[in-house]
Amino acid sequence: MNREGTDPIISRWNHLVDNLEADHVAPILISKGFLSPEWDDEVHHPKTRRKKSEAILITIRRKGPAGFQALKEALAAVHQLHLLE
Repeated sequence: MNREGTDPIISRWNHLVDNLEADHVAPILISKGFLSPEWDDEVHHPKTRRKKSEAILITIRRKGPAGFQALKEALAAVHQLHLLE
């Protein structure tokens, strides 16, 4: 992955975690194949929106540039693309 300074997810981590609507973004990422349908089971059932957002971002970072592109598309679909600006 990119160095922390150029990683678009890491550089906006707190803003994304605080504002990402995980329950809206997750189904889109599942449909694109970037999250498994059991993703929340795999990350110990995150309860809060913040924990869900963290789990999604960790998973997406592991997917590399294609994962970031899928995240951008999911955010655009739920009118949250501004979170990456």
